[in-house]
Amino acid sequence: GMTAGVGRIPILSGQDGAVISSAGGDENGGELAFGFALARAADRDGDMLPDLLVGAPASLYGGTDSGGMAMIGSQSGLRLGTIQGTSPNDRLGHAVATWGDQTGDGIEDYVAGAPGFSAIAGPGVGVAVGFSGPPARRARAYFGKTAGDRQGEALATSIDIDGDSVPDLVIGAPGHDEATMTDIGKIEIWSSAAIRPRYTLVGGKSGQRFGAAVAALGDIDGDSRGEVLVGPPGDLNLLAGFSAVLPAPNPAALGPLPAAIAEGSLGGSGSGPYDLFFTNESSGGVDRTVNVAVGEDLDYSMLQPLANG
Repeated sequence: GMTAGVGRIPILSGQDGAVISSAGGDENGGELAFGFALARAADRDGDMLPDLLVGAPASLYGGTDSGGMAMIGSQSGLRLGTIQGTSPNDRLGHAVATWGDQTGDGIEDYVAGAPGFSAIAGPGVGVAVGFSGPPARRARAYFGKTAGDRQGEALATSIDIDGDSVPDLVIGAPGHDEATMTDIGKIEIWSSAAIRPRYTLVGGKSGQRFGAAVAALGDIDGDSRGEVLVGPPGDLNLLAGFSAVLPAPNPAALGPLPAAIAEGSLGGSGSGPYDLFFTNESSGGVDRTVNVAVGEDLDYSMLQPLANG
């Protein structure tokens, strides 16, 4: 048997569920929580098939919960490379994502979140680290701002959101505080062509943990810009939680809300796409739309849905 907590990934056929290959964490290296985070990666082993980026945030490489990640051949299950965390409690590999070729070397780059990373600002600032290669080398780092931000707890890469024609990186920092509010959370949206976040979207109340989960949706409203889904699991006032969608930046005019809209439906109002679209899943109603400018910090708050009738 394997060492408890190491983890193993079976790679299954989408056609019949048969196991194609499998890969496990390195027991000798204490590669705990192997498989905690996964991302599809471009072919690295020459078999013309996508490979797999695997996070192992509880690994012991650099001390307890220092973390790490590995590149795995999807068909062979063979390990193609490993990056080891270097400091206790960093939890490198808590989230992983690929991000196209940002360095111009012809090889797909990838990003790993280390939400436990500590810096001068204090413990748990967090960081998302971009890597290029092979050989793997750190290309860029996106640090949290204050203690407890947990920057990099969630990651996603999206088609172009800000209009500069390159893919963007979405980083969640659910532990972020503002003034007297704690753990309201935030997301940052980065372009490789910019030296600061193109957008910063901040949660609205304590304990919301906005940015604990993020996902890229592609272009769902036909405006040739990407949309992003953000989860705030700590919003206890909504029975089933809600989601915020950040679609196209800066339409010239934000159209009025339609009189009625079905739960979960997304898109334009006829006169323009929504910049920010909140859906209250417990009521099925649209709560708020907000226009967002590039580089602008936005605080949002939920409006109570109108009663039917």
